[in-house]
Formats: sequence, structure tokens, C-alpha cells
Amino acid sequence: MELDDKRFLKRLTEYERKTRDAQFEGMNDNRLDLEMHATELA
Repeated sequence: MELDDKRFLKRLTEYERKTRDAQFEGMNDNRLDLEMHATELA
């Protein structure tokens, strides 16, 4: 269980970094994608 949590947090961190990078390009809708992605992983 703990290992899954760490993997989830790592993937979430990578996804948030991509989201931030995309926001600099003006793609602000990635936050919704992040929330849906996090729900799928949970």
C-alpha cells in the first residue's frame, strides 16, 4: 500500500510539472485533466 502511495505521488508530481509547463504555453485546462487522472489512479 505504501509503495503504491509513493508511486502515485511521484506520478502526480510529474503530472503537475507537465501541467505547470503547459500553463506557460497557455493551456490552463490541464488542471481538470490532472484531477480526472488522480481520480483514476486512486
